[in-house]
Amino acid sequence: MSETTEEKPNTKYRTYVLIVLTIVYMFNFIDRQIIGILSPFIKADLGLTDAQLGFLKGFAFALFYTIMGIPIAWLADRFNRVTIVSVSLALWSAFTAASGVAANYTQLALARIGVGVGEAGGSPPSHSMISDFYSKEERAGALAIYSLGIPFGIMMAYFASAFLLGGGLGENTGGWRTVMILLGIPGVLFALIVKLTIKEPVRAKAPSSGTEAKVNLSSPFVLIAAVSFVSVVIGLVFSILYWAPISSIQLGFMSLPGWMSLIGTLTLIFSLYQLVFVQDFYPPVKTLLSIPSWWGMCMGIAWVSFATYAVGAWGIDYVSRAFPDADLIRFLVIFGIINGTTYAGGTWFGGYLTDKMGKKDKGAYAFVPAVGVLIAIPVLVYSMWTGSLVIHVACIAVFLFVLGFYLGPSFSVAQTLAPVNVRAMSTALFFFILNIIALGGGPTFVGLMSDALLQANGDETQSLRIAMTFLAVPMVISLIAFYWTSKKLPEDWIKAEERNRDGAS
Repeated sequence: MSETTEEKPNTKYRTYVLIVLTIVYMFNFIDRQIIGILSPFIKADLGLTDAQLGFLKGFAFALFYTIMGIPIAWLADRFNRVTIVSVSLALWSAFTAASGVAANYTQLALARIGVGVGEAGGSPPSHSMISDFYSKEERAGALAIYSLGIPFGIMMAYFASAFLLGGGLGENTGGWRTVMILLGIPGVLFALIVKLTIKEPVRAKAPSSGTEAKVNLSSPFVLIAAVSFVSVVIGLVFSILYWAPISSIQLGFMSLPGWMSLIGTLTLIFSLYQLVFVQDFYPPVKTLLSIPSWWGMCMGIAWVSFATYAVGAWGIDYVSRAFPDADLIRFLVIFGIINGTTYAGGTWFGGYLTDKMGKKDKGAYAFVPAVGVLIAIPVLVYSMWTGSLVIHVACIAVFLFVLGFYLGPSFSVAQTLAPVNVRAMSTALFFFILNIIALGGGPTFVGLMSDALLQANGDETQSLRIAMTFLAVPMVISLIAFYWTSKKLPEDWIKAEERNRDGAS
């Protein structure tokens, strides 16, 4: 088991840890967002299609990020979380730097897979540590601060890209490579600071009841799940090598690697269902997945993030096409400022407002995000059809501010509702569902739809505009999920408190 501190850390120390973990999360989103920012340059240099770009921005990264998150979270609930975070940071940063030397689409796709594998070890153990430092009444605010790593990371990615490309690298299409390398190296160095300055916190005590985290490794479904997982990985790697997952489906048939991935995924889902719900392989996870509000918050954040990730991945491409006379380097700076102010401000305000309203009504943890999504839907649609760059930028600023509301409350609920001995697993499962739908689906969907519309109308700008307008549909699904959860959450919150009463929560 992991080492632990001997006493509860003081306020200054836990604030320091929160800041450091937020910076780690910043690196997470710098390395995740950079490919979307550099997308026009990468497309020109490597001659990629929108479908290929969408696959790089979404599915290639997201699937391995989400799949690896579950076994890493299992380790984080048992072993040293600080070590897991620091090693993961070094790994994904190194692969970001490696992306800069990719000579073709295949090499870049494999580097993105490496980034995804590394980033899988970031948030689950970080959320778990923060939950050990902060009580459930403080958790939304603390996780909202942690979530500031998203807008600040995106802002730094825009600023660094603008600075480096504006310094002369933008004069040639290969300048994106230097940006990748220079943004990857600092994360490797910061990983040492994480490991050397943070001690593993004392874990919350799990209740001593009939739901201890006993794992039965003798089940045959363990082997089936392992073989299925290997099949998925091998199938996807070879699919990327030969560009099979999407192009072959468009032709009406599947390649052998595609079939390996599909069958492996279905078998993996079936075996995990057998282990969790039929055989009680890991009782606390069964308890977690039986909570209606957990699923409601998960669906709410997943479908709104479907739109958020797509806008982040394709925003620069849209501006470069819809407003060809715009200074792209200048726009990178403007968009960076927007993310660092409006998105960050909305994230902080959402956490603050939820903690305040939540003292009277726990449903606020879902109602506040619902209000944000409700405002964001018409704003996003209008931003895609205005002919003014200024109005487009203003709409995106409002869009990001109100969507920031959901981050702190959603992650807080994922931790508060979870049995204390599976907090890291709760975040990993949250991210598994969230990112398969959102990070894997959003950018990939827009790329595929844009390519399909391009074949029909021959207009690159109009095709991308229509594809991004369709993002209003998943946002409506998110709105319904958040509102439904706001009605169910108070009851589930009480049950969670009773379940964890014997342990620190």
